[in-house]
Amino acid sequence: MNAKIYYFSGTGNSLQVAKDLAAEIKGSKLRAIRPGVYIDPDDEVDCVGFVYPVYAWGAPGLVVEFIKAFLLKETTYVFAVVTCADSPGGTLLEINKILAAKGASLSAGFSIKQPSNYILWGDAEPEDSQQNKIIQSKDRIKQIAILIKHKQRHKPETSGYVVNKLGGLVSKLFRKNIWKQAKKFWVDDKCNQCQTCIRICPTQNIKMENEKLSWGNKCEQCLACLQWCPREAIQYGNKTVKRKRYHHPDILLEEMLPND
Repeated sequence: MNAKIYYFSGTGNSLQVAKDLAAEIKGSKLRAIRPGVYIDPDDEVDCVGFVYPVYAWGAPGLVVEFIKAFLLKETTYVFAVVTCADSPGGTLLEINKILAAKGASLSAGFSIKQPSNYILWGDAEPEDSQQNKIIQSKDRIKQIAILIKHKQRHKPETSGYVVNKLGGLVSKLFRKNIWKQAKKFWVDDKCNQCQTCIRICPTQNIKMENEKLSWGNKCEQCLACLQWCPREAIQYGNKTVKRKRYHHPDILLEEMLPND
């Protein structure tokens, strides 16, 4: 199989899932989803996958725009795998709708539970809970990879009807208004201006001005800046000062940085 897997990841959960899938699907290549980077169809590719986290029961805005602009052949097998702490909502239905408007379809859609990383809602999960989810996801990924390698169709996995409908509204509002929330980021006195946050931001939304960090209006709220700060100096409002950070234990910072 000649496959390409495109991923978006803030804390490394989706990147690790994408890496594990690529290891199972021999001949597949990984590429990060970046703003303004859209790919023409590759005649040699017969399988395309999208791996991304669930934000407010939907897809990150960057992922939505990427898939809308992505050029696909009608015969391409397309799959998506979403990572979430609990419920995927109707995000895979939304992706299927986007693909249908392009004359394509989502051949298979899956959800995989990963450790919670939305620190704005609460502390990171206990380490034993994190490890349990990660270990269980490995077996799940192997099962998913078998279906993909055989190009089997699989109905997009979703939550219940009410959550799917509600989630569709919530995710659209989230994407519409999320950029306004970036002003809540601030830096405490532990910051040593290492600029890890600037380098890791997938939308290049963080700048250093007059030796002070500032956030622009392109925030996806992936929280990569906050979670990967080596000194835990980045805060969000008054919620995160005492909360434990999280990024996937098997992913290195260098793997998260843009390389194209």
